[in-house]
Amino acid sequence: MLRELAAVRGSSISALIREGVDALLAPTAGDQQRRRERMLKAVGLFGSGLHDVSARHDDYLADDIAERKTHPKK
Repeated sequence: MLRELAAVRGSSISALIREGVDALLAPTAGDQQRRRERMLKAVGLFGSGLHDVSARHDDYLADDIAERKTHPKK
């Protein structure tokens, strides 16, 4: 059956299989909505309590690296 369909379309059987897999794995509108809802639930979930992170992120990163060097996890 795939051989005949490939001949009619002028493509290979491999191309038909890839097309079928892509169609099966393509996100649906429901998938996109669920992904959006999960993303919105995550907003603000990991707060640091610091209010200047956007301006001083390099400083905080350097402090964290220095702390990990002096007190590595065991």
